[in-house]
Amino acid sequence: MTNELPNHEPQDIFSAAVDLPKKRVGTSMMIVNENEEIIIVKPVYREYWSLPGGIVEQHESPRSACIREVKEEVGIDIVNPRCLCVHWEAPTDNKEESVRFVFLGASTQTHFNLESSDEIAECRFSPITEALRLMNKTTSALVRASLKALQNNRIIYFEDDEELG
Repeated sequence: MTNELPNHEPQDIFSAAVDLPKKRVGTSMMIVNENEEIIIVKPVYREYWSLPGGIVEQHESPRSACIREVKEEVGIDIVNPRCLCVHWEAPTDNKEESVRFVFLGASTQTHFNLESSDEIAECRFSPITEALRLMNKTTSALVRASLKALQNNRIIYFEDDEELG
């Protein structure tokens, strides 16, 4: 019996890495003001409202992507975002599987002049109950889970719309 590892050529390792599965990774930011309202956005390409956020680019961390997306979408500089929720969504006929990170955002800005962008038709602070009604089922569940995570000082993990831990 030997403890030697198999001798792989470098190109064998590279071709194995090329075949690794790929997932879409997204981020969302929950920003709460002193009136306990959250920022919601109405993307031009969706029929429902959402949290600011977007897709993580290659070689970018989810946290950095979320900071960038919030700045691009609503013009707010975020400092020290905190992860509240991780969500895996199964593939459907319309899209591949994905992983989304929901962060809590804080800003050094004391006054927000929310700006629309090329992707965002409208953005505003909204009472949480109203925001939940304007969002799709998945985003609404993520906001509820994120509020629970914030209240209990923990991170919540979701698969599809089911909280698993």
